[in-house]
Amino acid sequence: MSQPQADAQPQTQASIQADPLSQTQAQSQQQLTNEPRSLPATNHPNNTTSNPTSITSAIASAIPSIPTSLPSNPLPPLIRPAFPSNMRIGSGSLLGGSSRKPDIYARNLARTAKSEASLATMAFVFSALVQRAQKDVSGVPEFERRLSEHGRHIGRRCLELYTYRETSLRNRKRETRLLGIIQWIYTTLWRSLFGRTADSLEKSNTAADEYMLFDNAPILNTFVSVPKEMGGLSCSAFVAGIIEGVLTSGNFPCKVSAHSVGTDQIPDRTVFLIKLDPSVMEREEYLGA
Repeated sequence: MSQPQADAQPQTQASIQADPLSQTQAQSQQQLTNEPRSLPATNHPNNTTSNPTSITSAIASAIPSIPTSLPSNPLPPLIRPAFPSNMRIGSGSLLGGSSRKPDIYARNLARTAKSEASLATMAFVFSALVQRAQKDVSGVPEFERRLSEHGRHIGRRCLELYTYRETSLRNRKRETRLLGIIQWIYTTLWRSLFGRTADSLEKSNTAADEYMLFDNAPILNTFVSVPKEMGGLSCSAFVAGIIEGVLTSGNFPCKVSAHSVGTDQIPDRTVFLIKLDPSVMEREEYLGA
């Protein structure tokens, strides 16, 4: 029984001696596991030692395109877009919609009291208004009615606006009597619209409910030429609509019309005939009693 064991021991030794490659690989694996790895030596001329620090310096000098350290400010400064002070995020201007303009009702009404527009600008705008009102009209009466309608929209706002712009608190009041509001139109309204007062104010001798306001040189008629087929047309019907809008908004219902009464000395003279409603005359009689 002891003889097989003796034979087995030489066989094991023989097998170990017969495989030296496996033993070398095992030793190499153990060295790689226990010892730190280092770069091999190189034949670069700047390399004088196998120290890893020297090897790194040699590689960096051989490849100058690789930066050894990052710049202090690697990214450019952030540029923020400058938006107008009146632009609000979410109003549509930044989301693809139309930009919102400043609200006209937010302006100071007293600050713009003495602002003036050029005569050329006013004539251009009024010319466009006349051309628009002239489309598809059947005659002169309808033409003047359309101009008067445009003027009434403006007159309804003029009473409140110019009353508010009165600098004196004593004058900042709403007229409740007929003669007071007609004189206000003759002076304050005319000066605010056209830079001067009207030429004259008269009361009819034949009718107690009629007043006449005269303007010898209407500004809006300066660049207006009436064709022969419309000889009775007066573009001052627009101003007549403004007067009617002021009186109606002041609780003085009436009808106002414009008529050309030019002479050789004053060819552009225009009269604005104010025809009051019977209810206005009844109230005046009651207040005057």
